[in-house]
Amino acid sequence: MADFGGFLCAKYPSLTAAQWQSQFGVTAADNLNCSAAAAISGRTFNYRGYLARNGWDTNPLTSSNPLAAEWGVMGVDPKNGTFTNTYLYLVYWQDIVLTLRNYARQKYGREIYITANGIYPFVDFQAPGLFDYNSNGPGGSDQDFCPLTTSGDLDGTQSLMPSFLYMEQQSASVAGRNVLFSVFIDWPSGPMTHYLSLPASEQQDYWRMYVPEAYAVGVHFAMHLLDTVGDPTATQLGLMPYFEQTSAFYKLPAHAALYENAQNLTGTVTASVPNIATNLTQLSDGRTVAHLINHNYSKGFQTQTGVVVGFPVATAPTTVTLVSPDSSGDATIPFTYRNGQVQVTIPQLIAYAALVAQ
Repeated sequence: MADFGGFLCAKYPSLTAAQWQSQFGVTAADNLNCSAAAAISGRTFNYRGYLARNGWDTNPLTSSNPLAAEWGVMGVDPKNGTFTNTYLYLVYWQDIVLTLRNYARQKYGREIYITANGIYPFVDFQAPGLFDYNSNGPGGSDQDFCPLTTSGDLDGTQSLMPSFLYMEQQSASVAGRNVLFSVFIDWPSGPMTHYLSLPASEQQDYWRMYVPEAYAVGVHFAMHLLDTVGDPTATQLGLMPYFEQTSAFYKLPAHAALYENAQNLTGTVTASVPNIATNLTQLSDGRTVAHLINHNYSKGFQTQTGVVVGFPVATAPTTVTLVSPDSSGDATIPFTYRNGQVQVTIPQLIAYAALVAQ
């Protein structure tokens, strides 16, 4: 409460008592004194009394309360200017982190890694869960992270890439530096309930579709092994062979290098067939990678053949390599280069393919 009063006085230092009353309904009875010395300015504010006097004490975030917007709600952006986000992330949480780090340094001469089950600043690893009633879609919208059709099957026509990209951007903005960023289907939640309701083949398709969408924009997507509420494990669901195969694909040094420290580009990737999600990235060694995920789906992937793909590259590459977990190995494929555009034909696109221009 004291911090909130100080926050208000610092944000509105020039308001008079009459203006505090006209704009926010704050009266002398609320004891908000912004004229006091800086160290104690606003810290006597009786916000609980203010809420009770107006009948908002059981619902302080009601739109009727003009200070509700100043208090704010917990979110992922400490720069949004509300008290809750500013103090939660940049004051209270930072104090906890600095205390822990300094203790480790002074007591043991060691550095420690700090993780967060969410998007927090001052940490080394962010791991937000994917659940319903979130604000992880583009612009802070609510994203269904396991979309189903009306018949209860996986709605593989839906792409999650825009939401993964939005979360990656939020992570970078909040962290202020590159930190490991990994998401997972949280439980118990709507997305987990949806996922577990799918037949095993569509559960596997879920990962075949959305793991590469996440990786394509710089997000790690942790594949679900087990939870703490007794749901079937990946072993019981028969998914472990696929998970082992998939992890082996991404762990290959040549493949891991396609995602580590990749920078998202704004260039457009075009495909000759519809319902293909795409993203363009650049690697630290200068290579350009076009990612394509097939969303032609109905209880299974509808394989697309002879897919013509175009994407911008600053200078003519010497080779273009087709990389896909759906093929037996990487392959160099023919390409043309004209007016800053590479054009290739993918013989077969099942779930995911990456084109690497070098």
